[in-house]
Amino acid sequence: MPKITSKRVRLWLSRFIGVPIPWIEHDHHITNGVFVADAVEYDYDGSGEWVLVNYNETRWVTMDYVKKHNTPKYREQVGLKEEE
Repeated sequence: MPKITSKRVRLWLSRFIGVPIPWIEHDHHITNGVFVADAVEYDYDGSGEWVLVNYNETRWVTMDYVKKHNTPKYREQVGLKEEE
């Protein structure tokens, strides 16, 4: 398996800047909604890794989060249409 470099992580995450993805809080469903990133940044809010950041809402998500939650099940749950 090829090593995932920080450059690859940044490039992968940058595809999601400006793209609505599900914001899921499993323990507090009332706040589920949509997350739209403004940028990719390293160590935002002490995260210790490359993350997608929404500065307006002071939220951030990791690559693993996007892989887990940007699925048809969660997209439908927050009212997003399936990507074409």
